[in-house]
Amino acid sequence: MRYCGDGGQRKFQRDIRHARTVYGKRNLRFVRNNEVLYWRFLAHLQDMGYRPRTIERYYAKLRTFLEWLGHRSLRRVKREEIEKFLLWFKQEHTRVPYTIRYMREVLAVFFGFLMLHAAFRLNPA
Repeated sequence: MRYCGDGGQRKFQRDIRHARTVYGKRNLRFVRNNEVLYWRFLAHLQDMGYRPRTIERYYAKLRTFLEWLGHRSLRRVKREEIEKFLLWFKQEHTRVPYTIRYMREVLAVFFGFLMLHAAFRLNPA
């Protein structure tokens, strides 16, 4: 676990706090940047009362997905791409079925958030 110098907070907590000040007032319906959507989602999890360890898992799993996605927009992700990612994730990291299912659940919760707050029409996960 990586801690930063802010009174025992983990690094991802400091990053979320920083992103909250930078991106906090943006209307997600008009945002095209994947990073803004990612950080706002993690801040939303904190607001909902998720435990830090759970948020840290979401932080890592979604970061893996966004790195795989590259510069492609989240708004253009289709179900086929989610399935390709999960297949790549399984083959690249030789994961057990539980981990693959957990990754799918993380993506489903993330895209569910985007449907509610960023006007996505379909949940590809």
